[in-house]
This record gives sequence, C-alpha cells and structure tokens, in this order.
Amino acid sequence: MNKKLNYAWLLSLLMIFSITFVSCSKDDDEDSIKQEDLIGTWKGEKEVLEAAGDSEDQSLDETIEFKNDGTYTLKEEGFSAENGKWTLNGSKLKIGEDEYNASISGKKLTLTSEDELFGVKIKSTKTYNKQ
Repeated sequence: MNKKLNYAWLLSLLMIFSITFVSCSKDDDEDSIKQEDLIGTWKGEKEVLEAAGDSEDQSLDETIEFKNDGTYTLKEEGFSAENGKWTLNGSKLKIGEDEYNASISGKKLTLTSEDELFGVKIKSTKTYNKQ
C-alpha cells in the first residue's frame, strides 16, 4: 500500500511540473515580427546607450532600407552607404554581422543589442520610423 501511495505522489508531482512548464513556455509567435512589416525604409530617430547605471540619448542620423531579397542599404550621415544581407528569425534580426532583438509597433522599429566593452555591459536601443 505504501508503494502505491508513493507512486501516486510521484505521478502527481510529475503532472504538476509538466503543466507548469507547458503553461510557462514563451510563445515565439507572440514576439515575432513579420518580414513584410520590416520591408521598406526606416529613418533613425534616436539611440539610447546604457552602461554601468548611466544612460545617454543621442540622435540617430541614419536610414536603413530592408529589401525583399534579404539585402539592406544603410546610409549614415557623413559616411558612404553600407550594403549587406539581413535575416529575420522570430524577433531576432541580423543586419550584416550585428544581431538585434527587434520589435515593430505601428510605424516604429526598435532594435536592442547588448555587448561588453572592457568588462562593462553596454545596452543599445535604436528606434526608427517607417518612411
């Protein structure tokens, strides 16, 4: 009888853990962006840099065009245009060698990345407006 009680208890715990993990899993579709929403020209608005508890806003003088064929053109004020390839996987956007967490809300694109420089974590958040 004691073995049956232990087995039932173990089975109950297993079911509780299974339900918990399934119900807490993140739905990838919730955060993903659609390629057709990304295609087009986006004008930079601002970039916020955060490091060691400090934050700095600066204007973002660049325009990026995402094309249907998986290529992009980045024009930054005072620099020649940069061309390359982009890929989108859910909310992960890779532009050339740089990878971002991307989100689109209406006509606003937000790109967030984190990096480390000399042991200091730096978070960059760029916002663009669709043209």
